[in-house]
Amino acid sequence: MAATCLFCANPAPPGRTKCTFHRHRAVCIGAPGCTNQVYARQRCVRHGGKRRCHVEGCESYARNRNLCFHHAASVLPPKTCAVDGCEKRAHAKNKCLPHSGVRRCRAEGCLLYARHAGYCTHHRQETPPASPAKSTFVVKSNDADGDDDSGWFEDVWSRVPYPPLATTF
Repeated sequence: MAATCLFCANPAPPGRTKCTFHRHRAVCIGAPGCTNQVYARQRCVRHGGKRRCHVEGCESYARNRNLCFHHAASVLPPKTCAVDGCEKRAHAKNKCLPHSGVRRCRAEGCLLYARHAGYCTHHRQETPPASPAKSTFVVKSNDADGDDDSGWFEDVWSRVPYPPLATTF
């Protein structure tokens, strides 16, 4: 019977303790007999791989400035909008949502912000899947010989977004 991996139920190659997927993963050295994967500093999370919050009595792990999420939020002031005179909380680009340039939902009367194709998640319109039988190249011919093939070029390239032109020389 083949030995199983220390970290999963997959079989380990003969003479090895870890499967081929976990072969480069290290084992914790924090306690004798611990077979957990290393997180940081050659230790698993349980044996010191993650730092704890510095607030007395808090058992959560530190995320920001050696404080957990809850204690960092109470100590650090919230970022405000970079626009002068605006006291709203900053979200993106150090600005509040109205000043960051995001758009509102196109649905009439909706005050939510647009997430997908100009609509909020509530008013988002489902697009039907593209039909595999439909060709992307459409040849339109106006003359009897069929020599005029300018139509396909217009149909294909009308959907390509062009980068803005550089005006400096």
